[in-house]
Amino acid sequence: SLAPWLLRSGEGGRAVAVGAARMAASAAARWNVGVVGSENLVDETGSHTAYRIELSDPSGRTYVVLKRYSAMLDLHNKLLIAFPREMAVMKLEFPKKRSILSVGYNVAAERERLLDAYLLQLFQNLHIAESMLVKSAFGISEGRTILYRTQALCPFCAAADFASVAFKPATVQVNAGGKVYLIVDCSTHHTPRVLLCSSGDFARRMLRPALPGAVHIADNWLMLGQHDPKSLPNALENATIVHLSLMQQQVFITDEELEAAVRKSAPAHKKSYVLCLNGRAADNVEELNRKVLLARRCTAAARLIVELPYDRLITLSRLDDTALLFRGVFPAVTYYLRQGDERTCQRELITTIGELACFSDMHLMLNVHVERPFADLTLLMGMVRRHKAIVRVLNLVLARPKEEIRVAVTSKPLDGSMASLPGKMQHNLNTVDLFELLRCVEEATEGEIKESDFFSPANARIIEPFLSYMGFGQFPVRPSAVSGALTILVNTEQFSSVPLPRILDVDLFVDMVRPHAKEYEASQSTTAGLMLFTSAKKAFKKCLRPGVETRIPHLFTLLTDSSAVKDIADVLNHCQVLYVRRGLDVASAEIEQVLQPFEFTPLVQQMAEKLRK
Repeated sequence: SLAPWLLRSGEGGRAVAVGAARMAASAAARWNVGVVGSENLVDETGSHTAYRIELSDPSGRTYVVLKRYSAMLDLHNKLLIAFPREMAVMKLEFPKKRSILSVGYNVAAERERLLDAYLLQLFQNLHIAESMLVKSAFGISEGRTILYRTQALCPFCAAADFASVAFKPATVQVNAGGKVYLIVDCSTHHTPRVLLCSSGDFARRMLRPALPGAVHIADNWLMLGQHDPKSLPNALENATIVHLSLMQQQVFITDEELEAAVRKSAPAHKKSYVLCLNGRAADNVEELNRKVLLARRCTAAARLIVELPYDRLITLSRLDDTALLFRGVFPAVTYYLRQGDERTCQRELITTIGELACFSDMHLMLNVHVERPFADLTLLMGMVRRHKAIVRVLNLVLARPKEEIRVAVTSKPLDGSMASLPGKMQHNLNTVDLFELLRCVEEATEGEIKESDFFSPANARIIEPFLSYMGFGQFPVRPSAVSGALTILVNTEQFSSVPLPRILDVDLFVDMVRPHAKEYEASQSTTAGLMLFTSAKKAFKKCLRPGVETRIPHLFTLLTDSSAVKDIADVLNHCQVLYVRRGLDVASAEIEQVLQPFEFTPLVQQMAEKLRK
């Protein structure tokens, strides 16, 4: 007669043991959960408060969901039925609907606090947290993965008053469809969002060097609210190219103003940098040439770039005393390529290249801005790859015209719907999808340059110490991982316009060399330099793609034979850089673009000052 009782006691003891084991497992592989805010949602039944809940599973995958109070209460009641013993042991109390009656009291804020405490206790039980009931209720299988937290401008606030707008908390998330969005937390305008990339996998690959080991969430200086703004990276110090305009309100600045601006533009780090003089609005090319020569005399920059439209550059190149005759002065052409202008663009740029071909050691930077609907890039890409001796850099910038941004922030409904807008605007609004532009490059080159041939711009930092050793200068090469995608087209006797990742596993090479590069940066010692070169050579051999054979000289050869150094320099001089990036605009700017820019422009300077204020 005691047997049933003993069996029941044994089962009960086993249940307690299992429960203790589950709690131990929960401590080892726990869920992190919290209520991080609330939003007012409007539907056909009226206005409702929804609570933004952020969950991270034991593997680090993070989800963000919106749940109303009634939905949370419904889940609580279902859990009482499905897990009566566990719920009784935890003594969970769900926040009462009308527990706060004081006039003027912030009910939503107090309920956020109580719900946060409730969820924190609930998810301590791994058995409940991992149940299908909870996963289904929180839409975990359909949740959004946070790639990283950042800060950004609300496009609506920026449009209303850019002078006083401030950066606000934001997240970059991958939705269930694998698309990457920048979502700004603005209490005034709901949650404005912009499509950054239509491929979550590609975005993760670009972010990998910036967020090693923690691609989903990084606790670094991006968490602006937790750090002193004075400790943020200095945008000017990180930039490779510093821009300086020669014109103000369609008039040349004075010589005194130019000299002062040149001195002010010099970064404090005392490393090499490139000064880019913007003369795109200049009509008097002779006066522009005089200003460039003045800047050349008073600048400490290792290189000087003159940025002009193609026709003014041709005029500049024909002057008897042109600044382009001086070593270290190079031209840059800025071109706005629209659909239907492909042949005109090709004709004008080929004319420009023909004029520059008479100069020895001439290198051209080509800045091509494209907008939706994209132009056919076939002629452009073919021309650039054919003229590899002159066109050294192609910056392919995904830009949004001011009119498009204006319509985006004045006509777009706050719920994200674009159905009420004209067809062309529906296509253009609310997106700076870089992946779409990369697909256009792939089509234009018939697959000879694919999206898989690009690597993260953050990987470029690995070349800093090598540039110094090869005699190119101590340049800061630190473009942001979020800004775009980078590749190098290799041109040698063995390779003709072949993307570097088809020759070398770039990500693996950077991982292997990075520790030695950091040691060299810290000490600048000869020993660290030798270790860096040795590790780079070993990594290079290990990272070569199957079937690729190439040789690099021994360190002793480089130290004793100047011709070996010259051979490597010649290879580098015939490489082309293809940088596909999104332009900086007020409707999609985030702080990584501002604080780690490849180019320090007036707009970057404005936004950096906003951050520090």
